[in-house]
Amino acid sequence: MTEELMRVRQIELAVEIRNHWGKADNVVATLSTPSGASAADPYVTFQTASVNYGAVGSFNKDDNGIEYDEELLVTGVRNPVCVLG
Repeated sequence: MTEELMRVRQIELAVEIRNHWGKADNVVATLSTPSGASAADPYVTFQTASVNYGAVGSFNKDDNGIEYDEELLVTGVRNPVCVLG
């Protein structure tokens, strides 16, 4: 991990999902650290772990509000998954 990333206290993640089958309603994605034998990571906390994508059509993709500039570079995200560390 870079020194710069280690100084960051909050990271906002943009997540794109794909539906490779029939229409899906009420799609919610939840991220977490591993649990069980290796135990959860004590240095990572999800402030916002779940994002509601709503309905995702057949063979479509959706994201949590990724924002782009004129050159299609990612500039932000409207509904990020927030990780504190």
